[in-house]
Amino acid sequence: MSVIRAENLFYCYNKGTSFERCGVKDINLSIEKGQIIGVIGHTGSGKSTLAQLFNGLIKPDKGKVLLNDKNIWEDFADIRQVHFKVGLTFQYPEHQMFGETVYKDIAFGPINQGLSGQEVDIRVLEAMMFAKLGPELLNRSPFDLSGGEKRRVAIAGIIAMKPEVLILDEPTAGLDPVSKEGILNSICEYHRQTGNVIIFISHVMEDIARISDKVMVMDKGNLIMYDAPENIFSRREELNKMGLEVPQVTKIINKVHNKLDIKHKCVITVDGAVEDIIENMC
Repeated sequence: MSVIRAENLFYCYNKGTSFERCGVKDINLSIEKGQIIGVIGHTGSGKSTLAQLFNGLIKPDKGKVLLNDKNIWEDFADIRQVHFKVGLTFQYPEHQMFGETVYKDIAFGPINQGLSGQEVDIRVLEAMMFAKLGPELLNRSPFDLSGGEKRRVAIAGIIAMKPEVLILDEPTAGLDPVSKEGILNSICEYHRQTGNVIIFISHVMEDIARISDKVMVMDKGNLIMYDAPENIFSRREELNKMGLEVPQVTKIINKVHNKLDIKHKCVITVDGAVEDIIENMC
């Protein structure tokens, strides 16, 4: 069953002016329950525009976004509920933060959902646990935290609303390797425990390959590919033409295979590379 679906989706910026530009063009896709969807594409390809259309932050010029088979714009009065059901963190989500304390920042969404004080407390603590934030941070100012902690607080603020779909726009951008690994582990753990749909937008192909069930490739507002990551990254030449790369481990294993003249499947992760080496070279 599809949780979120796009049908003939169009959205253009600066409509009716000489600066008009289409952010997405005739997008058709379906995302099934429990999937992690990676989204790749160069800057300006339409990734973030598509995320905002899914969240109801912007309204399509043509076409539909359906959440559980219902057009999210069918009843304009319900669009606020869509924001709760399809949670979105922007690139550099710490720019979304404004609460005086970590608690107030994470609690903002649940409070606006009309929950009682006790329910809000439970939601905040659960979200902090998912995001691997210690309770000692509750009364700290979010602006005094490290970059990785700020990112976790922003993500926790979305998780606290218990969305059916969690959209993360470049959640690891600009982080050091340790913080980045921590964020990725938290995302995977959240998915294991909830089974909710996650849409993960990133320029880091290794991260996309590691956690995604399917990958969307965007280019100039068009959905060019939508397939399993192994199938996507096996199309290296097509990706290169769009200014995209394959994971580093894929490049390395391909060179080894070509040199040894070994027929091979596409290897996209380090674990996959280890298995391939054991199978073909031991």
